[in-house]
Amino acid sequence: MSEVQRIIELARAHNEARDEGRRRRAKKDKIERRQIEKREGAPRSSRKTKVALSAATVELVARELCRRTLLSFTRRFTNNYVAGWAHKDICKRLERFMRAVAEGKSPRLMISMPPRSGKTQLASRMFPAWVLGHHPSWEIIAASYGVSLPVGFSRTVKRVIQDPTYRAIFPETAVDESAQATTGWLTTDGGGYLPAGVMGPITGRGAHCLGADTRCDTLEYDSPRTMRQIAESDEPIHVLTPAGYRRVLASAHRTTNEIFTLRFGSGAILHATAEHPIYMPDSDEYVCVGALYLLDTKPRAVRLCPRDCYQPDPIMSITRDRSREVEVYDIQVEEQSCFFAEGILVHNCLILDDLVKDSIEADSEVQRDRVWDWYGSVAKTRSEERRVGKECRSRWSPYH
Repeated sequence: MSEVQRIIELARAHNEARDEGRRRRAKKDKIERRQIEKREGAPRSSRKTKVALSAATVELVARELCRRTLLSFTRRFTNNYVAGWAHKDICKRLERFMRAVAEGKSPRLMISMPPRSGKTQLASRMFPAWVLGHHPSWEIIAASYGVSLPVGFSRTVKRVIQDPTYRAIFPETAVDESAQATTGWLTTDGGGYLPAGVMGPITGRGAHCLGADTRCDTLEYDSPRTMRQIAESDEPIHVLTPAGYRRVLASAHRTTNEIFTLRFGSGAILHATAEHPIYMPDSDEYVCVGALYLLDTKPRAVRLCPRDCYQPDPIMSITRDRSREVEVYDIQVEEQSCFFAEGILVHNCLILDDLVKDSIEADSEVQRDRVWDWYGSVAKTRSEERRVGKECRSRWSPYH
């Protein structure tokens, strides 16, 4: 046997002895682990249990990330979503926008990007669903060049909210089964989503509706007029707002089979739908009647007193009636989206997505004037109180 062969055989024998030693040590360690498990009562399937707990932990962390960031939420509900730096930046800006709205800072946000850049998926589909998860009592109006586009958004947002995965992330948000039409639906907390097109009506929407006999102080009459009288009047009427008397631009009414009766400490009685928000001076926020109905301790509202002063007025009781259909009304007020109706204030949130259809409309002066007139006379007045707006548009030209 040559010297080289002898060295090879020695190396092989050394490796075999090393491997045999490893197998013996592994077998010994396994026996010791089993003895410890038997002595301490640990299950033999402890390794599998750890994997199951780890999966549950990962799911909880994923849900928390979806609650905290819009990007994580979008990835969860959009298959194979790939985010670029622009999409991450949009998500951060939308998150800041929502926080600014909650803090009452009256923000404005405009997103201008080329077509097919992913702005609509984030701003008009995922963002409304994410916002309603955090604030189910908020109302969102989505406007576009035609109503068919925001109606599609409405379907997507509603489908996401009805997804069981969404309910696990935001358990307090749900679509109201009695008001879930594609052309406008509500949450169980009084919030909702309304699609609209340019030149289309959004007056009275957001479902801020009061009973037909609800009274409002007017400039033209010595005694208060009811919502029905204001809506049916052929003459201009000015109602009282925090900024003084303002002209009623339009009105709308509908029927509902659910009405709430609020009784105040002053003796005032108010009939309103679940979606109608009331201003709470103690917390400096609007709370929907439906949410107030669920509270054990009712807060104080604002009551307009003689000499144009305001006083807190405690809510003594709230009752709900589903036994009959009643007419309810809403009005649109010039320069204000709030008015005094026995102490009630209303407000809306507005989303605009591509108010012009294409580059031809973008370059048309007539079309631009048409859109601007609609925005100034209809859309803007629906968000005047909170001064909240988000616009998402395609950049058709450097001048658009």
